[in-house]
Amino acid sequence: MQKDITIKTATERPRVRALDSLRGIAALTVVFNHTLEGLSFDHFLHFTPLYIIKAGHEAVLFFFLLSGYVLTYQYRFNPEYTYRRFLVHRFFRIYVPYIVSILLSLCLFMLCTPKQGGGQWVSNLWSQPPTIKVLIKHVALVWTFNTNALNPVIWSLVHEMRVAIIFPALLYVVNLKPVNTAWVTVSILIISVISIMFNLTYVVGYNDSLGYTAYYFCAFVVGGLISRYQSELVSWNNSLTTFKRTALLVVAWLCFSYSSIWWFILDNPGWPRLIYHTIVSFGGDLLTLAGSVYFMIAAISLKGNNFLTSKIPLFLGKISYSLYLVHVPVLGFIYFTLVDKIPTPVVIGMGVLGSLLTAIIFNKYIEQPAMRIAKKVVITKTGVVPRA
Repeated sequence: MQKDITIKTATERPRVRALDSLRGIAALTVVFNHTLEGLSFDHFLHFTPLYIIKAGHEAVLFFFLLSGYVLTYQYRFNPEYTYRRFLVHRFFRIYVPYIVSILLSLCLFMLCTPKQGGGQWVSNLWSQPPTIKVLIKHVALVWTFNTNALNPVIWSLVHEMRVAIIFPALLYVVNLKPVNTAWVTVSILIISVISIMFNLTYVVGYNDSLGYTAYYFCAFVVGGLISRYQSELVSWNNSLTTFKRTALLVVAWLCFSYSSIWWFILDNPGWPRLIYHTIVSFGGDLLTLAGSVYFMIAAISLKGNNFLTSKIPLFLGKISYSLYLVHVPVLGFIYFTLVDKIPTPVVIGMGVLGSLLTAIIFNKYIEQPAMRIAKKVVITKTGVVPRA
């Protein structure tokens, strides 16, 4: 394993708090994506830079990039952190809150009467009672199954856990010589894109095939590379003038905001499906990734007190995973219970507030205890406590 000449051990790598805030903001973006979908001005947002406030799919790609960074950042320079300990930590960090959120969704489903209407996620949520087979596959998580049955957002956790299982491969690719890392990553990307376009791997839920895992694995690799070359990237960014840094932030913002506009510009039935899907979906994801990379570099480069180290963004970062897990079941329950009784905007507002309050409770009583157990189980001899 190659060593970083500027950072020798994991104990010298402090937590980057600004990235916690970005994670929280991204989680809130996913919430807004689901609450604004179907409203009259939702379509308009796709054509403006304000789309970033509801860029849900883009936010999940940012999560993958950030996961690759965090996992590599915490574990690459800690030789005493074994693969077994890593898996145990990821089990408690991701899987335990996930299972509780599935139980919560199942309970809320049984307490209300699902209705058609609203955005696509509302129409699809709880549209059919889950079978025992579906529930068993939810417990397994890493298999291909109907991720839309109880909580649509869990599709990303399928990939998180699959990548956790092959984490040594991620470290191996990140630690290769730059040219070899590029060749391996591009090869994986090409193979995964071909697999997806020609339906060579089985898809049941949303983007949950092994082909998509290979595809998103590339985002994890890019995040790992940001970690590996962090010192150089920070030095490069700090060497830029204020004008250039501002210009790059604007470009990153536009890449992030307009990555999905191609769905509208190229919405032509005459286009061959393969060409259309490649340009629109994969091209848009590359734009998202480009914008996300600079957002991360800019956040890592920040010094002193700033907006991303203030209380509200940091608090959102703290509850981000809980918010991501619980918001759809809570929004669905409130929507199905109240939509015919009070105005829809009020229902949406109550849904957002209810999601935040539920996430706070969930974080305190489910996520935080699970993290404490993980730390007790896997804390290393050097005293380094894993975080992700």
